[in-house]
Amino acid sequence: RITDDTDLREDSTESTQSSVYSTDGCGDLLTASSPHTNELKPLGDFRRTVSAIEFRRSPDNSTSDIPTSCVLRIEKKLFDYFNHKRLLNEWQGYLEDDREVHNFPCLRELSINFPPTYPWSENPDESESLMKTRAPAWCDRVLMNAQAIEMVKRDKFAKYDSFGKDVCMGDHKPVMLSFSMIP
Repeated sequence: RITDDTDLREDSTESTQSSVYSTDGCGDLLTASSPHTNELKPLGDFRRTVSAIEFRRSPDNSTSDIPTSCVLRIEKKLFDYFNHKRLLNEWQGYLEDDREVHNFPCLRELSINFPPTYPWSENPDESESLMKTRAPAWCDRVLMNAQAIEMVKRDKFAKYDSFGKDVCMGDHKPVMLSFSMIP
C-alpha cells in the first residue's frame, strides 16, 4: 500500500492532474490520455514521489485496511518493523539479502555469525533494541584479499564477531576479527 501523500512530478513541478495510473506489465507507468477514454499512454517524464510504503497482512486475502495489519512501514528515515525483537532473533534469514560485499569481487570475508551491526539504539536504557531509522544491516565488516583470508583460515580458532551486544555503544556495534599467525 502506498500512502495517500503520494504525488506525481514532472521536472520537479507538482502535477495537479487527477488521473488513473497503471503499469504496462514491464514496470512502466501509464496514464489515461483523457478522462473520457480508457486508452492508456506512457507517463513519460513523470516520476512518483512516495512518502511511505506499508506492507500489510491481509486477513483471508481481503483488501481490508485494518491499522493493526501493518507489518512494515518504510519512509524517509523510518524502518518500522512490527516486531524488532523477532527480527533480531531471526537475523539469519535477513542475511541472505546482504549483497554489498559482492560489489568488491577481489575482497573476501569470513562467514557472518552475528546479528546486524546497525542501527542500534543510542539510548542506554534500550541498548539491545534497534532504532527505527534504517533497515538493519551489517555496515561494519572486515574484508580481506585472497591471500589474507587464506592466512586467517589456517587458524581453526579464528573468530569473526561483533561485540558490545548488551551495552550501549552508539548506533554501530563494533566488529572484530581475532586469529593467530603462529602455527
